[in-house]
Amino acid sequence: MLDRLLKSELKMKRVVLVSGIVACLAGGLAAGCATIDNLSTESYRKLGLPSRLPEGESLGLLPLFGRVSLREYLPGADVIFLESFQHERGGRTWIDPQESLRRIREAGLETLYQDLARGYSIDHPPLQEPLQQIGKAVGTRYLLLTELEQIELTEGATQVRLHGRLWDAEKGEILWEGVGEGRGYVVLIFPWVPSSFEKTMATASNGLVHRLPF
Repeated sequence: MLDRLLKSELKMKRVVLVSGIVACLAGGLAAGCATIDNLSTESYRKLGLPSRLPEGESLGLLPLFGRVSLREYLPGADVIFLESFQHERGGRTWIDPQESLRRIREAGLETLYQDLARGYSIDHPPLQEPLQQIGKAVGTRYLLLTELEQIELTEGATQVRLHGRLWDAEKGEILWEGVGEGRGYVVLIFPWVPSSFEKTMATASNGLVHRLPF
């Protein structure tokens, strides 16, 4: 009886494996099949934080930023993150990153914003006064600041990590904090190679956006 069960389980595993290979082949062998783990987590949520924005408020997205060594990836990463946000939060009220930046420039606060982004780190979050000015210029008290924190090869896999903080710009306090992280390979190519930045970035973005409180 046990032997039959083991054989049945092995047969099922083979069917799943073959099905996965067929699906990958259908998509094109040359491109391979990405296997990307979603390692995203929520690290902080203010006690009592509602699941929806207050009536009449919008969530202001600011363009992604990152340290100098990652700047070349920022334009493409920003597009991928916005696509994830549009897909996951299409029914919510929010302000496009480029629109936020346009309003900041019109208010003459671009230098302040750039200083805020350059000086931002996990250990040194933005001060309340600059955030208040930025929030007022964008037109909302709720701002999402997202940093492209890591792009590297880890044990042969591409690893991308985003760090997001949702701020109440009026009070200068953190409402929510989380990490969007993806790590993956491309299989059906031997030896296995790291997944593309774009696909891994999409997984990290989806993971972060999915965990946002509103």
